[in-house]
Amino acid sequence: MLAKFSQSYKFTIMQKIFIKIGLGVFLITLFSSCGEGKKETDVSTTGETVDNKIDIQREIDQWKEELISENLLGEPCPGEISDSENRKAWAENNPDLLNGFPSDREKIGKAKADFDNDGLEDVFLYFNSENCTGHNGGNPSFAKIIYGNGNTEINVETTIISAIMDAYKDLNKTNLNLKEVTDNYLKENITIDYAKEKIQGDFRLYTQEDAHCCPSYTGKYTYNPSTKRAGIDLAEATE
Repeated sequence: MLAKFSQSYKFTIMQKIFIKIGLGVFLITLFSSCGEGKKETDVSTTGETVDNKIDIQREIDQWKEELISENLLGEPCPGEISDSENRKAWAENNPDLLNGFPSDREKIGKAKADFDNDGLEDVFLYFNSENCTGHNGGNPSFAKIIYGNGNTEINVETTIISAIMDAYKDLNKTNLNLKEVTDNYLKENITIDYAKEKIQGDFRLYTQEDAHCCPSYTGKYTYNPSTKRAGIDLAEATE
């Protein structure tokens, strides 16, 4: 009787041990799966991301550093730029520059689309720089595309300008009444936006004789980053 009880007792202990081991394995597997799932989705600690792990805020920070280090833009304007002391202080800290990176991140446009038709979501970033010195004239626009495949296209604004000029030359082939224009002031007189699933904006075109106030033509463009081509709607300036 005692032997049977001893065997039964040992069997019960073994059952408990196996149950505990099985439960432990199950919990380890469960937590490992949760951890792996978190690694897949928690891809950013700094800001917004897209499905293919592009960290938008990190891209903006890097872009800001690049533009400032390359002396293409200065630091964001300080306080009220209408204050002459603020303008003076900014000019001293950013010599030979007129415009700064936007002080408000909300002024940086963000668009998500598959711009190169590869099935991955890309990010288009764009903004109009800020006049930190009170100068006359327009403020240069900047744009870049971060592709889902890891490539980045910088200076998109320069490509847009070239595409506008090419589109104008094409119009000039069929309309002999059009004047000969240059790309003078074009960088500071194009706007860049993303609306209705298109990169688009306004522009002004000058001849060599036009004063800065008075371009010969104004227009609107739509730009296709896949083909690097633009379509333009041109009009004679009335101002």
